Amino acid sequence: MKNSKQTLVAILFGMIALFAASNINAQDAYAPATMMAGDDNLYVVVQRSDMCKMCEDNYDRWNSEIVSYYSGRPSIIFMNYDITNDQSIENSKADIDKYGLTESLNANKRPGRVFLVDPDTKQIVKMLDIDLSTTDLRNYINEAAPMKNKSTVK
Repeated sequence: MKNSKQTLVAILFGMIALFAASNINAQDAYAPATMMAGDDNLYVVVQRSDMCKMCEDNYDRWNSEIVSYYSGRPSIIFMNYDITNDQSIENSKADIDKYGLTESLNANKRPGRVFLVDPDTKQIVKMLDIDLSTTDLRNYINEAAPMKNKSTVK
């Protein structure tokens, strides 16, 4: 019994340490390696599913007109979360877990949903649908993440 309690306590402390470490030095695969947590001013997560017609119809536009448009602003971190099935969730959740967003995104599962998330509080600032116009999506993103420095993207 004593060993079980010690094991449980050790696991709990390990999970706390892992969570704390992931928030201290969070980086994105698309961001420069020198970017540290605190430099980010917005997380943008699109939930997609293979069974979502709205996702299929808008995913290429999302990548070419939204993600590419902000490529000069590494403070905006884009992530994809595929919620088609348990396997796709497992395969796409690395960044979601890394940035501490799993709980809030899983509580709001809906294919075609775009989440704007405050990196400091991990709170969802705005929920949008991917089928909004490019102009509307950009306006909402800009509103949630005002530019600190002028972007080099045209």
